[in-house]
Amino acid sequence: MSSKLFVTHCLMSLATVLVVASLASAAEPTAPGSQPQAAARTEEPGGQVDPHATKILRRACTVLADSDAFTFHAEIKFDQVMPSEVKLQFAGASDFAVRRPNALAVDYESDLGAKRLPRLP
Repeated sequence: MSSKLFVTHCLMSLATVLVVASLASAAEPTAPGSQPQAAARTEEPGGQVDPHATKILRRACTVLADSDAFTFHAEIKFDQVMPSEVKLQFAGASDFAVRRPNALAVDYESDLGAKRLPRLP
């Protein structure tokens, strides 16, 4: 597997973590007496989010935001179009371990190979 492809998959997974972390920040309660800032949202017609789903997501984000360390596993599928215009689908799995403020370990295995970033110290 090429380093570029590995980095792309790692960045996609980390982007997911950053989105969840930013949602966790937005889910933090505001100080008493202060008004929360209104978020600019655009919704598609009929694109209502179930309030129960929002509650579950906010609770999960709060737990993640309050954690000093966490791990997660990602199952990844990706396509690659060959020069002959044949599209091949590959699968991979990635295990991430994060310890704040500055430790990260990644194990990535796919049909194209494997990469490992150093383990947490």
